[in-house]
Amino acid sequence: MKIVLSVFLFSAMLLGQATPSSNQPSQSSSPQAPGAAGPRGEMSPNREMREERRQQMMQQHQQAMAEMKADMEKMRRMVLMMRSEALKVQDVSTRDAMQTNADLWGALLDHMQKHMTQMEQMPHPGMGMGMRPGTQPPEEKPKQ
Repeated sequence: MKIVLSVFLFSAMLLGQATPSSNQPSQSSSPQAPGAAGPRGEMSPNREMREERRQQMMQQHQQAMAEMKADMEKMRRMVLMMRSEALKVQDVSTRDAMQTNADLWGALLDHMQKHMTQMEQMPHPGMGMGMRPGTQPPEEKPKQ
């Protein structure tokens, strides 16, 4: 009988150690949502990665805009050269063709300029759908 009681107590003791007690927080009872702030208000690795990616996208956007502006200025100078060269041509049909070519390039540059202006007014990439320029994404709250 003592042996049975000893085995029963030993089994109960092992079983008690295997299950978490009610005063110890369980790891699975309150998992933090991905991207939620830690106990000290720190950003989680997922949120930090998203923020870094957003910053990279903003830098790429700004770099692309600067490169496009430089390309457009170069193209505008070339169109001016085309127009001045057309004025030097004696043959009327050739001069008209060169002027038409310069006009078409000028129209394309004007269209590109409108597109650039629209891009500058758009919210920055990575802001999320429905975000307006100058607004911040809402803070993520940990699920409870």
